[in-house]
Amino acid sequence: MPQVPHTTAVIVTYNSVTTIGQALDAARLSVEARELDVVLVDNASQDGTVDYVRSRYPWVEVIEHGANHGFARGCNRGFERVSTPYTLFLNPDAELGQDAFRTLYEFMESRPDCGVCAPALVYPRGVLQLAGMMATPWALIRQGLWGGSPSEKRSIEPGCEAFETNWLCGAVFLIRSDVFRAVGMMDPRYFLYFEETDIWRAVMRHNFSLWAVGKSVAKHEGGSSAKGSGRILANGCIAEFYYPSRFYYLRKNFGLVASIGAETITFGTFLIRSLLKRALGKPTLPIRDRLAGGLCRAPKPVPNAAPPESN
Repeated sequence: MPQVPHTTAVIVTYNSVTTIGQALDAARLSVEARELDVVLVDNASQDGTVDYVRSRYPWVEVIEHGANHGFARGCNRGFERVSTPYTLFLNPDAELGQDAFRTLYEFMESRPDCGVCAPALVYPRGVLQLAGMMATPWALIRQGLWGGSPSEKRSIEPGCEAFETNWLCGAVFLIRSDVFRAVGMMDPRYFLYFEETDIWRAVMRHNFSLWAVGKSVAKHEGGSSAKGSGRILANGCIAEFYYPSRFYYLRKNFGLVASIGAETITFGTFLIRSLLKRALGKPTLPIRDRLAGGLCRAPKPVPNAAPPESN
């Protein structure tokens, strides 16, 4: 009997024609070995992403979402097609080869307590992905006041031994499908950003752990959709989505008072630092660009109606 894949990769695209080919080329050997199925959800790309994938990668199941409903809803839509024990969420500008994918899978098989694991991510110019940066109101306030960062923060060095952590980058991660169902999948209020941080907290509440697996190495371009969006960016993220998602995450997980306090203090310290840098002639993010994301403003609720589907 033919081998049944143990993992389904879910990829959400939006104007990803320049990067999706590399991601799918990296996944091809795993697909051919019947270890992996691939479901791609397209959020109404205007650059020919869907036609490109269908013409060059017929083994990919393509779902056209009908409109840009955001990353979280795209992931959930793709997960509806998952029947395998594991799900690999993969950004369209990330490349995970067969050996790296097998390493993640074998690690999960060896650690029943592990709910999620992620590889070492290498960015252009050799920059490495960090782990252990779980956002809390106090962490944001501390960073705003003193420039500090979570003590758990560390680089995932390629080849290093696996280590448990409280935060992983959401660009590439392997999760047990039953765990993803148990935590309720991704909250659709997150159009973009912080949806994975929300998931990590839920996974740990369900008594599963998060692990960084350095012996698995993937490439990640990072922020390709944001860079090509033409929108105002803050630290490489689209400001109008980043700050509302952050506030919603804080409010949801820590309450209204703590979230408003953290947002107000961090904005105040940003304002003071920006004015001082401007007085000294140093570059800084324009205040109007920071305000593009609003202050203490959560994203609007997403309609529950399912969008039209075409395969």
